[in-house]
Amino acid sequence: MNIKLDNVTFDLKENHDFSWLHKLGNVFRVYYNQDSGNLLFGVEKDHVKKFIKYAGARPIEYEGTPEDAVCRLKEAIVIYENIKHPNLLQFQQAIQCPHGVAAMFEWFDGRGMHEAWTFSQCGKLEPESPYYQYLHLPIEKRLQSINAIFEFLTYVEWIGYVAVDFYDGSIMYNFEHDITKICDIDSFRRKPAINVMGEKFWGSKRFKAPEEYILGAKIDADTNVFTLGAIILHLYGNYTDSEVAQMYRYNAFFA
Repeated sequence: MNIKLDNVTFDLKENHDFSWLHKLGNVFRVYYNQDSGNLLFGVEKDHVKKFIKYAGARPIEYEGTPEDAVCRLKEAIVIYENIKHPNLLQFQQAIQCPHGVAAMFEWFDGRGMHEAWTFSQCGKLEPESPYYQYLHLPIEKRLQSINAIFEFLTYVEWIGYVAVDFYDGSIMYNFEHDITKICDIDSFRRKPAINVMGEKFWGSKRFKAPEEYILGAKIDADTNVFTLGAIILHLYGNYTDSEVAQMYRYNAFFA
């Protein structure tokens, strides 16, 4: 089903009512190839841009139910209400919609480090990709960016959360002003959390700690340390299988 909202078009598995969205402004961008069940919109009203995350429809890449996506986004809204940090995309309000729920955030003019809808994992090394451009920034700028991520995850640890499903797609970078923002903490958990899903625990295989594959394992401060190490390794070089294996050895040694 092809949907047209203002100047953007996108596909859904079935038609859906987005009349509520027009009250928030003109839709100028949509990201609809999400397997999370969410749709992401950029809207503008009175020259002010906002970022809207919505659950309740049936995105083409999503295999679950709208009801499950709505429940997850409602849980995520509580997380955004509890975690406030200058390096995190600012959550502004929750919006109850006729057939779902939406979360409104500030708009940030940045590029994601994993634009899966444009570049595949291999395609991320193409010169046009933001990841490639990030890798070729001066080392001072990348150190500044890593420090922003470190500051955020340190704060997350301090207030008692674990960075679950935190990966390069959770990081945005503004190349004009050299600003790093975290944009996705939907799956973060209060610690100590428990892995109740085994190998299917939330997260990208490129960044998951060993305990995130083990049913019943604690997901805690060690997980935060591993995740930060994986992020740094990924943003400072080619993420090879040998590097991943080395990370696992280090994690086992310090455990």
